[in-house]
Amino acid sequence: MEKISEQYKQETRNFFNSLDAQQTSFTSQQQVQFCGIVGNYVEQLYQAADRNRDALDRQFRQMTKQDVIHQVMLSKEMLILKKYNVQCDLK
Repeated sequence: MEKISEQYKQETRNFFNSLDAQQTSFTSQQQVQFCGIVGNYVEQLYQAADRNRDALDRQFRQMTKQDVIHQVMLSKEMLILKKYNVQCDLK
């Protein structure tokens, strides 16, 4: 999980560093790119959880992919991006 989170942080950092500092919203291409990063993160987290269900705390053993999506979308980073009108349709 740590490796997945570190990779996600690096990818998002690189993405944000590539943006114009004066930008107030994402272009459609940037939104697709960013949502791809987030979608990949969700997929990797879910697969890791699915492979290791027996090792997870009891409360997380029944976690669905939708639960993972929900948690990621409620993260501090995603809430900050609401001002950019970023909406990823993750499934």
